Amino acid sequence: MFSVLRSVKREFWRGIAVGLSTADAAEAAGASRQGAEKWFREAGGMSPLSLSDPSGRFLTLLEREQIAVGVARGES
Repeated sequence: MFSVLRSVKREFWRGIAVGLSTADAAEAAGASRQGAEKWFREAGGMSPLSLSDPSGRFLTLLEREQIAVGVARGES
């Protein structure tokens, strides 16, 4: 199944927050109109995401993989 980047969804919801139509917000975010309409419907018109950019306090996929390898080796 196709997964949309959270950054694309965040950009779509930012467009909605400033008053763009669903179609215009989808286009500005680089999302399909049909997908964006589904997000809007499923969320009841309210963003389920924080509109601010991530703080960087989360681990990247690479960092998570490195930790998993270390744990598998018995490292702390």
